[in-house]
Amino acid sequence: MRDTLLPHWYESQRAARHAPSAPVRVSASCATRSFRTGTSLSELRDTLLPPGQATAFETIVARAVERGELPDVPRASRVVNLPLDLLRHDMFMMMRPASRGSLVEIVDEVWLPLLGVPGAPSASSAPAPPA
Repeated sequence: MRDTLLPHWYESQRAARHAPSAPVRVSASCATRSFRTGTSLSELRDTLLPPGQATAFETIVARAVERGELPDVPRASRVVNLPLDLLRHDMFMMMRPASRGSLVEIVDEVWLPLLGVPGAPSASSAPAPPA
């Protein structure tokens, strides 16, 4: 599952380096539209994804379940789609594409443990934050 996702993310971030402000401009444009029309950004997102169509991350998880890489248990949509939310946050806050290290951290340290991937680091094995 990890080996399927990370190469695609690397490529998208490499492409974003050619127009580093594009994701920020798109986000700002969407926020402006949202403010003017009174619709939320989530409502705008919902218009881009047809009803009943799985998100990219829902498809990734479903395929991992089919391959036996993940147990077939219910998962919250927020958990399944968390990597994109974290990536979008990083890009918006830093105003540049996320680094490879950030992508690996999102997948290995946050998402895979939340999904219950066997052998993924757990939150309890992470180093304690500095005091």
